[in-house]
Amino acid sequence: MDVRMPVDHGPRLAAAIGDRLRARPGRAIGAALFAVMAVWSVLTPLFAGPDETSNMVKAAAVVRGELVGTGQPVTVQDSYFRTTVAIDPRFGNPNQIPWCFAPYPAEPACDRPMQDVTVVEDPPYTNVGRYPPVAFALPGVATVLGPTNAAVRAARLINAAWTAALLGIGVGIALRRSGRSTVTLLVVLSPMVLFLGSIVSPSGPAVSAGLALWMLAAPLLRGELTTRADRVGLWVVVVTLVTARPIGAVLALAIVAVVWAAHGCSSPAALMRRHATTVASAALAVAFMGVWYLQVFAVNLGRSVVADQPSIGATRELLRSLGHIPGLLAEMVGNFGWLDTPSPSLVVAVWLGAFGAVAVASAAGSHGRRRAAVLSVPVAAVALSVYLDIDYYRILRTFGVQGRHLLPLAFGVALVGSDRLRIGPRSTVVAAAVWVALQWTCGLFALRRYAVGVAPDNFIDVLRAPVWRPPLGVPLTLALLAAALAATATALVTAGGTVTAAADADGASA
Repeated sequence: MDVRMPVDHGPRLAAAIGDRLRARPGRAIGAALFAVMAVWSVLTPLFAGPDETSNMVKAAAVVRGELVGTGQPVTVQDSYFRTTVAIDPRFGNPNQIPWCFAPYPAEPACDRPMQDVTVVEDPPYTNVGRYPPVAFALPGVATVLGPTNAAVRAARLINAAWTAALLGIGVGIALRRSGRSTVTLLVVLSPMVLFLGSIVSPSGPAVSAGLALWMLAAPLLRGELTTRADRVGLWVVVVTLVTARPIGAVLALAIVAVVWAAHGCSSPAALMRRHATTVASAALAVAFMGVWYLQVFAVNLGRSVVADQPSIGATRELLRSLGHIPGLLAEMVGNFGWLDTPSPSLVVAVWLGAFGAVAVASAAGSHGRRRAAVLSVPVAAVALSVYLDIDYYRILRTFGVQGRHLLPLAFGVALVGSDRLRIGPRSTVVAAAVWVALQWTCGLFALRRYAVGVAPDNFIDVLRAPVWRPPLGVPLTLALLAAALAATATALVTAGGTVTAAADADGASA
């Protein structure tokens, strides 16, 4: 009789998974991040994202050939970038929907289907009509479903896929080419980054492309992005960052310049030849954005509608702007609505503490020009914040810069010098568990704000008597968020561990 012993396939399967993650860690991590953003996209009501109403109208207009629309007179109440667009007026219905709860944190969300709202504007308007069109094109494809809630949900998922792909590219190359610590990656993947990817907004792709470029720049300058996948990933990241916002080209140049100052460059000429397509595409994108800025975006910015109102003076403007920085730091951790849904204070404190610890360790472990490059990033971020705030004050007599505007630059504080930072496996697992807990807590607090409003001692009402319910229900949504976050943390820790093990093995064999 032929008796065969059972074969234990566990080690073989684990080795196969490790090989796959080592070869392409960005794919698994990007898929897991998409799952988190997909849950966030149903955890918050439609149009609960900043400017999501105008962004949706703009997206519908762009895919129908209305790249700008018809300019409108500028007033104190109306945007400098407002236009009307000649499309189905029902696409303008979002402009009426969120004002039953935004920006009133004590008010729970109201459920008003987009297709059931009475049309009151023909043609519809958008407050971002003069914004560059590229970042609106992909989510705009979803509007083939018509002026319906389904179109908005599909647009959110498209933006989530785009954002997750950018983060997957950056994280994957950071692990494969730089061996960057998983803890550093967890620190920069703040709740705000994932929330921005879950709504219809150019901020999601812009922030993610900025973070990805910080991760790509060092291996790029060392001449390590040699595969076709690397080159395509770099192209996607650079073109997205340059075209997502008017300031995108400045951010891209600043990121590459800082990393160049920190690491140098193996051979600029060879680098440009190897990445000729990306260089040419970036140059065309910069030229397009320059023309767009001068001819479309900045048309109304030269004349302030509040020029006749008294100013508080340059010194007070500067002090007021600097005084906003603590609030901006909290917004970078997370504010999940129209600046009316902040992260819990404890989450903000822990996150900023971890971020600061990574930044200090990066600076302490560097020397010479690397340390100068690390220290230049917070200086540049503060300077950008002050400049934008003072410019807002000039044209509106208010200070309007937000944390999401600074994210692509500010997270370089933890990224530019941390490629040599090494953290042990036990500490990494603990950090991943804390990351999951903090992210999930932010999701719970955001859901509470929209389900029942922010009121004393009403947390139990989120489960017992929610006024607004996400499409999947409260318990299932929170469970799916926990599962997606755990999957993301597992993918990050596993990929980081396999890459580190491979690097150690290569070093031992050498």
